[in-house]
Amino acid sequence: MSVLCTATVVSQREVASRHFLLELKAEAVAKKARPGQFVHVRCSDSFDPLLRRPFSLHRILPEGGTIVILYRLAGRGTAWLASRRPGDSVEVMGPLGNGFDLGRGDSSGLTEKADKTSRFPLALLVGGGVGAAPLLALAEALRAQGRKTVAFIGAPSRDRLLQVPAFAAAGAEVVTATDDGSEGCRGTVVAALENWLKSMPASAKDAGEGFRAGAEVFACGPKAMLFSLQQLCLREGLPLQVSLEERMGCGVGACLSCVCRLRSTEKGELKYARVCAEGPVFRGEEVCLNE
Repeated sequence: MSVLCTATVVSQREVASRHFLLELKAEAVAKKARPGQFVHVRCSDSFDPLLRRPFSLHRILPEGGTIVILYRLAGRGTAWLASRRPGDSVEVMGPLGNGFDLGRGDSSGLTEKADKTSRFPLALLVGGGVGAAPLLALAEALRAQGRKTVAFIGAPSRDRLLQVPAFAAAGAEVVTATDDGSEGCRGTVVAALENWLKSMPASAKDAGEGFRAGAEVFACGPKAMLFSLQQLCLREGLPLQVSLEERMGCGVGACLSCVCRLRSTEKGELKYARVCAEGPVFRGEEVCLNE
């Protein structure tokens, strides 16, 4: 169950051009939150802008009672948020939505005992731009489970790559990709994953054992990136979970402003789901991303 609370700014810093890392003291949220969920933040001292802004939980630190969000400066709301300093108050509602499934039918990997017998011992994380935001909390949860993690982080250029050292500190092998080739692989982050898959030994790619039977993909980023990744995972037979980025009004499923289309995997029928309530994480094969 979500809570509405007044959080206190612990720290804030710019980690890349127009991208900020904000740590908030919000004990009630930190205690309940799981990787892949989000918070709805009031980004104003008045009613302008009126609507809250949704932010993925970048880190969840229940022992210290804090949460961390990673966000891009985009408009009046985030400009107000970027002006907050340690000790300032910020109104937060959360945690909201459904997070990543970590292999036990839930997403509580931060607090449960490490599960060494997961059906998917290898996790491949794919983040495009600020889509890297929900994946660090996931990487930390996967490390607690004892699972090998490879994080593919993409951006237009080197100066816009986000949190690469933090993913490495979370125990992930990190592969970077930039559109201009200024760091890591030249090209998209999906191309970097595809090349990585091609580099795997043939014995590891056997469909009946090893790599194919033990790997799954988690992703967040622009819809075009997710569509390309969806097609790659379908070709390669890799299970995929995607965290969708959508504009939201209420954040609790009442206003229907963040509806997305899903395809039933059994009958191929289309249905609709609210990203804030049924998501933001969905199975990759069911989301209509080519729209």
